[in-house]
Amino acid sequence: MTRSDADGFDAANSGTGTSMVHLTTAGSTFEARVLAARLGAEGFLTELRGTSEGPYPLPATVEILVMADQLEDARLLLLADQVEAAFDDNAS
Repeated sequence: MTRSDADGFDAANSGTGTSMVHLTTAGSTFEARVLAARLGAEGFLTELRGTSEGPYPLPATVEILVMADQLEDARLLLLADQVEAAFDDNAS
Protein backbone atom coordinates (compact mmCIF):
# COMPACT_ATOMS: atom_id res chain seq x y z
CA MET A 1 0.00 0.00 0.00
CA THR A 2 1.39 3.38 -0.90
CA ARG A 3 0.93 6.50 1.16
CA SER A 4 -1.51 7.87 -1.42
CA ASP A 5 -3.62 4.71 -1.04
CA ALA A 6 -3.53 4.91 2.74
CA ASP A 7 -4.75 8.43 3.36
CA GLY A 8 -5.49 10.15 0.08
CA PHE A 9 -2.17 11.99 -0.09
CA ASP A 10 -0.38 11.98 -3.42
CA ALA A 11 2.96 13.82 -3.26
CA ALA A 12 3.34 13.98 -7.03
CA ASN A 13 -0.04 15.69 -7.39
CA SER A 14 -0.37 17.52 -4.08
CA GLY A 15 -0.69 20.92 -5.73
CA THR A 16 2.71 22.07 -4.53
CA GLY A 17 4.54 20.97 -7.67
CA THR A 18 6.95 19.04 -5.46
CA SER A 19 7.74 15.40 -6.12
CA MET A 20 9.49 12.67 -4.17
CA VAL A 21 13.21 12.28 -4.93
CA HIS A 22 15.85 9.74 -3.93
CA LEU A 23 17.68 10.54 -0.68
CA THR A 24 19.57 7.33 0.06
CA THR A 25 19.44 3.55 -0.17
CA ALA A 26 19.27 1.32 2.90
CA GLY A 27 20.54 -2.23 3.05
CA SER A 28 17.37 -3.64 4.60
CA THR A 29 13.75 -2.86 5.33
CA PHE A 30 14.57 -2.46 9.02
CA GLU A 31 17.34 0.07 8.34
CA ALA A 32 15.07 1.97 5.95
CA ARG A 33 12.29 2.16 8.53
CA VAL A 34 14.70 3.44 11.17
CA LEU A 35 15.93 6.17 8.83
CA ALA A 36 12.36 7.03 7.79
CA ALA A 37 11.36 7.29 11.47
CA ARG A 38 14.31 9.58 12.17
CA LEU A 39 13.41 11.80 9.23
CA GLY A 40 9.71 11.73 10.15
CA ALA A 41 10.52 12.83 13.71
CA GLU A 42 11.99 16.00 12.21
CA GLY A 43 8.97 16.61 9.98
CA PHE A 44 10.17 15.10 6.70
CA LEU A 45 7.66 13.25 4.57
CA THR A 46 9.25 9.97 3.41
CA GLU A 47 8.41 7.14 1.06
CA LEU A 48 10.06 3.72 0.95
CA ARG A 49 10.44 1.77 -2.28
CA GLY A 50 11.56 -1.81 -2.55
CA THR A 51 10.48 -2.99 0.88
CA SER A 52 10.25 -6.71 1.40
CA GLU A 53 7.10 -7.43 3.37
CA GLY A 54 5.58 -10.62 4.66
CA PRO A 55 6.23 -13.17 7.37
CA TYR A 56 9.66 -13.96 5.90
CA PRO A 57 11.08 -10.70 4.52
CA LEU A 58 13.89 -11.27 2.08
CA PRO A 59 16.99 -9.09 2.28
CA ALA A 60 16.78 -6.33 -0.28
CA THR A 61 17.87 -2.75 -0.70
CA VAL A 62 15.25 -0.10 -0.02
CA GLU A 63 15.18 3.40 -1.51
CA ILE A 64 14.26 6.26 0.81
CA LEU A 65 12.61 9.20 -0.91
CA VAL A 66 11.78 12.67 0.42
CA MET A 67 10.01 15.70 -0.96
CA ALA A 68 12.23 17.47 -3.51
CA ASP A 69 12.11 20.75 -1.62
CA GLN A 70 13.31 18.99 1.56
CA LEU A 71 16.19 17.05 -0.02
CA GLU A 72 19.08 19.26 1.14
CA ASP A 73 17.73 19.56 4.68
CA ALA A 74 17.25 15.78 4.87
CA ARG A 75 20.83 15.22 3.66
CA LEU A 76 22.12 17.61 6.32
CA LEU A 77 20.15 15.82 9.03
CA LEU A 78 21.57 12.41 8.06
CA LEU A 79 25.08 13.90 7.86
CA ALA A 80 24.73 15.47 11.31
CA ASP A 81 23.60 12.11 12.70
CA GLN A 82 26.64 10.39 11.15
CA VAL A 83 29.03 12.99 12.60
CA GLU A 84 27.43 12.71 16.02
CA ALA A 85 27.66 8.91 15.88
CA ALA A 86 31.36 9.13 14.98
CA PHE A 87 32.06 11.25 18.05
CA ASP A 88 29.99 8.93 20.24
CA ASP A 89 32.05 5.95 18.99
CA ASN A 90 35.34 7.73 19.74
CA ALA A 91 34.27 8.70 23.26
CA SER A 92 33.91 5.11 24.45
